[in-house]
Formats: sequence, structure tokens, C-alpha cells
Amino acid sequence: MVLIANSLTPTNLSNPITKHNISTTDCYIFTAYSIDSINNEDNTMFKFLKSSLLVLFLINLIGCSYSPESLKEIYNDLASEMSQDLKSPFDLSVEQNAIVDDYTKQLFIWHRRNKLPEYAQTFATLATLVKQKNPHLASLKKALTDVNDFPHIHDATHLTYKMERLARSLTETQISQLKQVLKDGEQEEALEIKNQDYAIDVNNTMKGFFRFLGVSLNIDQLKMINAKVGKLNDIRHYELQAEKTWNHQLIALLRHKNTPDFSTRFANHWKSQSPVLSGNALQLQQRNKQLEANLIKTLIVSLSPKQSEIIARQLTSMSNTFTEMANE
Repeated sequence: MVLIANSLTPTNLSNPITKHNISTTDCYIFTAYSIDSINNEDNTMFKFLKSSLLVLFLINLIGCSYSPESLKEIYNDLASEMSQDLKSPFDLSVEQNAIVDDYTKQLFIWHRRNKLPEYAQTFATLATLVKQKNPHLASLKKALTDVNDFPHIHDATHLTYKMERLARSLTETQISQLKQVLKDGEQEEALEIKNQDYAIDVNNTMKGFFRFLGVSLNIDQLKMINAKVGKLNDIRHYELQAEKTWNHQLIALLRHKNTPDFSTRFANHWKSQSPVLSGNALQLQQRNKQLEANLIKTLIVSLSPKQSEIIARQLTSMSNTFTEMANE
């Protein structure tokens, strides 16, 4: 159930499909991201770190059913995939490529040991809430907030110096390459917002997640989702504007990398998970989170004993798999 919270606001399935060869089944995995990221085929080095890794390797298994093996394989591939995404905007030198490879390698060693145990606990908590049938809303919101805070890449501040080293080494040509990629991405995002209906995207993602878990929703549950999703506020334009501001600040920062305070400013910008909303946009975002929590609670209440059993079992399996991966 928890992944619905990320997908509600919304998850776009606009990126190319990646096929993973998994021993138990062939899964077509849509590379999608959470509310705090905006998707396009040119995933820049900085946008990648603002996307939700958990969403990347869980909710995007829409093309197949969940299994511990698929979860492990996708997580194990993330370091190399992230490395490629970080390199994609530039023509990097051999030394610069080595910096990126070392950063992603060390990042996921840290992430596996320090964050997967936390994810295991969160999913165990969610399994318990599903079993309760009528969970307390505050407890459910706390668990959903924990998930929305994933992947905690910004917590690895001890590794920021590696990417600062890369940033300092960028030439004006490379910075211009990044600027153009960011601009192209913004234009594509604006087009997606124009052409993709928000409520339909959310609705389809929710249905896909239940299919992923192996749960078939009944007619009443589908009608309930349709009705409640329509009450969510479409804040994608606000997010895009905040993204443009973030990108502009980034390029300006990179072009002043010889200033005395560059290290501090870069570290602060690097650790930011997403552009910050304010004013009316922030109020709408907070209202969405409340609506999402209420919707998920209502869905939990509506689940049949069989549906509840399946979801709780899958969430428990994910929890156990995270624990196992953390100890590998």
C-alpha cells in the first residue's frame, strides 16, 4: 500500500522500458519517479539524486508480479544505472568517469548498510497497519512520510566531496552541455504536463501497483479510487517552476566554482532532494498528502480478508528482503 503514496502525486511512466532478465520471470520495468522528480529520457546527474530510488526499484515492477529475486536484482543494478545517469549529460574524461564510478560504488555500500535496515522496519510497520484493518490515521501518515523521505541519498554527506571534485573539474563546455540537457528536460516536462491528465496518471499507477502485488480490486474499490483521486490538486506546474529555479541556481553555482564559499554552497545544493515549494503550492502539496493518507486508509478498510492477507504478506516479504540485502 505504501508505494501508492509516492505514485499518487504522480508517477509518470514516460521513460523507456528496461528489461531485466530475472531467473523467475521476465519483468519489464518502467523507470518512473516520485512526486519530487520530473521524468524525461535525459536523466541528468543532479535530477537522479532527487528521485526516489525506492519507487525506482519497487513500484515500477508493473509488468510483473513482485518477488524477492526481482527486488534484489533491481537494487543491485542501481549503482551502475545511477553511474550512467550521472554521466549522461556530459562528455567526461577518463578521470571524471572514475570519480562518478567511485562515488556511486561507495554510495550504495553506505546505502545498503545504513538505509535498507530502516526500509525493512518501515515495510514491517506497514504490513502491521494493513493487518489492523482500520489503522490509526496518524500512524499511517507517519509510515507514509517515512517512505516519502526515501531514498535518503542526501544523508551521505561524507561522500559529497567526491562530487564536489567532479563539479570543480567541469569545463565551460561541459557546463553548457548540462545546461542544455536541463533546458530540454524542462521543455519535455511542460509538454507532458499539458498532454497527460493528472488524475488518469494517478489512477492508472494505483491500479498497476495492486496488480504488482497480485491483488484484484473490485468494482466498488475502483469507483472509490476514481472519486477520491479527482479531489487531488495538480501541482505539477508549481513543481516545474521550482525545478527551473533549482536548475538555474545549479548552473550559476558551477560557473562560480572558484569562489571561497563554493564547497559549502555545492554541498547544500547537492543534498537537496527536491525543489522547495512555498506559499499556495506548499499548502496544496500538504493537502494532497492528507487526501492520500485518507484514501489509503479507506482502501485498507475496504480490503477483503484475502486482499489484506496478500498485501500484508508481500509487504512483509519486502521487509525481509531488505533485511537480507542489508546483511549481504
